Amino acid sequence: MASKQKKSSMKKETRSNSAKTSASLKEQLIQKEKLEELTTQNEDLQKTVQKCKEENGALKEKVEYLSKKIMEYGQSKGYQLPVVENSKSPLDLSKENLNQILDFITNGDKRKKKGPVELRVEELETRITHLNMELAKMVQLRLSLENGLEDIEFCETLVDAKTKARFLLYELSKF
Repeated sequence: MASKQKKSSMKKETRSNSAKTSASLKEQLIQKEKLEELTTQNEDLQKTVQKCKEENGALKEKVEYLSKKIMEYGQSKGYQLPVVENSKSPLDLSKENLNQILDFITNGDKRKKKGPVELRVEELETRITHLNMELAKMVQLRLSLENGLEDIEFCETLVDAKTKARFLLYELSKF
């Protein structure tokens, strides 16, 4: 009986050992698959990084070319870069200086002052515009007054005339 128990316990141990071995093999297989998957993902990411580096290099070349052309055109139009900025490469140029060059190119040199004739012309244009607005208000007031007086003239009763006169005073007070 003791030998039967030993045989059955040995069979159980053998089964449990084989089960442990198969479980261990399954875990190794799963780990191997995960490793392969991570390896392929890593390769894909490396390809993506390389592609991004190439695109970044191309964009950097374009920015450098455009900055250089902007600097050259600005200098041809009379813009003077500070000495420190002038010695730098176009990529190292600060955004503020680049914006100043673009502003100079688009708006011209604001340091050039207007002559006395140009200033006087602008002043006169402003005054003429103001006087035209005043004239338009006066013409509108005169039309309102004439229409109101005409309405009062055609009134048949004194009460209607008083009402129209009050309305006319109210309309004239708006101006």
